[in-house]
Amino acid sequence: MNDVLESKTIILFGLGNNFFSYFNRLSSIIKIEYLCDNNKKNLDIFSRMKIYPCISPRGLQALRDPFVIITSGTEEAISSIRNQMSELDIPCCHAEEALAERDSYQLLNKLPGEWLHKYNRKFVDISLDGTMACNFRCEYCYLKDRALAYSGQVNTSLHTPQKVRKGLSQKRLGGKCFINICARGETLLSEDIVELVYELLSEGHVVSIVTNGTISEKFNQFLTFPSQLQKNLFIKFSFHYMELLKHSLLEVFFDNVNKIKSSCSSYTIEITPCDSMVPHIEDIKLIFEKYANGAMPHISFARDSSKESLAVLTSLSLDEYNRVWGQFHSKMFELKSLWYDKKIEDFCYAGDWSCRINLMEGSIQSCYHHKSMGNLFRDMDKPFPIQLVGTNCQMPYCFNDHAYLAFGCVPSIDCYSYLDMRDRVDKDGNHWVKPELGSFIKAKLYDNNHQYDDQYKFLDGFFSLDRNPAFIVLNSPDYPNIGDHAIALAERSLLEGLNCSREIYEITSTYYKNSNVREYIKKEDVLLFTGGGYLGSLWINLEDTVRLAIDNHPDNAIIILPQSLFFENSAFGRRECQLSQEIYNRHKRLYMCLRDPFSYQLANRIFDDHIGKMFLPDAALLLNYSEEEFLRTGALLCLREDRESTIAKESRDLIHRELQKRFTDVGIISNIVSEPSSMTKREEAVDRFIRRIKTAEVVVTDRLHTMIFCVISRTPCLVLDNISNKVFGVYGWIKHLDYISKLDNPFEIEQKLNGVINSNSRFDSERYDMEFEQLRKLLRELA
Repeated sequence: MNDVLESKTIILFGLGNNFFSYFNRLSSIIKIEYLCDNNKKNLDIFSRMKIYPCISPRGLQALRDPFVIITSGTEEAISSIRNQMSELDIPCCHAEEALAERDSYQLLNKLPGEWLHKYNRKFVDISLDGTMACNFRCEYCYLKDRALAYSGQVNTSLHTPQKVRKGLSQKRLGGKCFINICARGETLLSEDIVELVYELLSEGHVVSIVTNGTISEKFNQFLTFPSQLQKNLFIKFSFHYMELLKHSLLEVFFDNVNKIKSSCSSYTIEITPCDSMVPHIEDIKLIFEKYANGAMPHISFARDSSKESLAVLTSLSLDEYNRVWGQFHSKMFELKSLWYDKKIEDFCYAGDWSCRINLMEGSIQSCYHHKSMGNLFRDMDKPFPIQLVGTNCQMPYCFNDHAYLAFGCVPSIDCYSYLDMRDRVDKDGNHWVKPELGSFIKAKLYDNNHQYDDQYKFLDGFFSLDRNPAFIVLNSPDYPNIGDHAIALAERSLLEGLNCSREIYEITSTYYKNSNVREYIKKEDVLLFTGGGYLGSLWINLEDTVRLAIDNHPDNAIIILPQSLFFENSAFGRRECQLSQEIYNRHKRLYMCLRDPFSYQLANRIFDDHIGKMFLPDAALLLNYSEEEFLRTGALLCLREDRESTIAKESRDLIHRELQKRFTDVGIISNIVSEPSSMTKREEAVDRFIRRIKTAEVVVTDRLHTMIFCVISRTPCLVLDNISNKVFGVYGWIKHLDYISKLDNPFEIEQKLNGVINSNSRFDSERYDMEFEQLRKLLRELA
């Protein structure tokens, strides 16, 4: 196949959770030319990365000799793409088929976050509280103490620009950020402003400066920067009309605007509206027709900072205020008007995706009115402090929504982008924001950061830099497999039952890989991988997270909770087995719990003796739902429809017919639940699913956890095996319960039904609890 692929235009199709795992392997052996996906949002995100050209499915036929390699992970998605390519008459194969042709491909271990490294990871709002000097005296100045504001102070920070840069390094912040700098007076009067901006631009950040546009000397100095740095410089000109007229600085203002316009940098112009300016609106429009070639300024909202409500600073009614200033058709004004005086109650990521910094002494706040969560200049070798606003906003309304909401700090609020807040186009089609910077500020923070509002309950306190060592459960499920959520419930109960001082945190696979959360893991933390059936080559996305964590944390004790281990008997499976061997065997404090004899034997065969190995039941067997009795009617059928299934359609039909002969009602259920099964609602979701099982006279399944749910709820069950033999392997732990029976052949169903239905066996959870004593002993020793 590889000889054929060399002459083709190769497209990777499928940009979901499994993409990076397959990409990291394929890119070492195949020349990739395009990326494709049916989801336009995914295409937009990857297009902004500009690493590979992105193309919609509709454009595939226009390529020369296209060949699609499918990088999706679910059977449904794979089948859909195959059908799509068949209709387009484009040859295709799955990534594992392409990889099976080579057994020498490399695992690059690049993370999604590294691809996003050049895109906005945080909005950092820097306040130069030590710079009070200002050459203007605007009547709407938001500072309460005007005497202090005009005191002439021009201090930038108690620390050097070089130290500020270190505190705001890309490594510490997690990537390239948008950093806004604004003084309490005029920003460009700050003594070290040019050097500070140079350092932050050199670090690779985008730097935005709020200025009244009249300090010409500083603009001249900015324009001596290398062009690559100038591209990331963004000037926010505040058009203070009355003061510009008063000091005869209108020509100076627009001369500086034109300097930036003619450079590689970008700019915007905004007006803070006030009542005294209303009679001059037509004059202002004429000025912008003349000096800005018809591009009108954006309009902000003036606030009365003397009032706790931060009421709009005007004597006009709100409707009149909107009518008067709305004539500039500014999207900034529209957004501010829409969200004025509305309390934000949705989940806000300020405190992670954004923060405020008083640069004078380094205090970091999640947002306005929040207490300090750390200091920029302390613990500079440690990751940046995080303390989410979440649903605890302290503001009467988000008065800087043109930044926080537009950048996407509240993902549930769909609104204009920050580019919309800042760009204008003149009569000749010239944009204020140049294309490269425009692409950067158009992106939403939720496109470039992992959302974890549902998981925050399990992370509360984790980001504190002075927290105590903890138990950290990795690969915690955030997907709708109810069996894995049951495992997570049992594991948390097990850890809580140790009664030790360590906190318990849970981190999902997607969050671990899409963020710099791993930087917050301490060497003293004990890392545990949640149990399940994903070790090996079947679910490579989760296996990759295990490998990454083993590589990233060589000094931590790592425990893999009861798992199944399986590698396919193919070139792909053998290569993956070799990679796991190399990575696992390097770690000196790794312990593995295996839940079936096949996995236990395989682990002993392929992994070195220094890796601890325990043979334990599946953790979900620690749960007990057998006490409450339900009225049982009918049968339930729960069969896999993914790559682990070994049951042919004919056998499925036969099982269904045999059940219909005996039961009037034969229901179909799935472990992959349709309703959201979030981490915070997992107990409710598991309980609901097991209650459904307890209504059946019998369940027939090839799903391991449906079998276990039947065990712990004392529901008669006939069990078929899956491709990795994990179902029959775990069956060994419950074979003494005769209400559960193996179904080696679908033709046996009739004769085995009576046996399971008429069983008198009882479920004893203590039997399994005792099996975990050796694991508890290890955990206590490590704690």
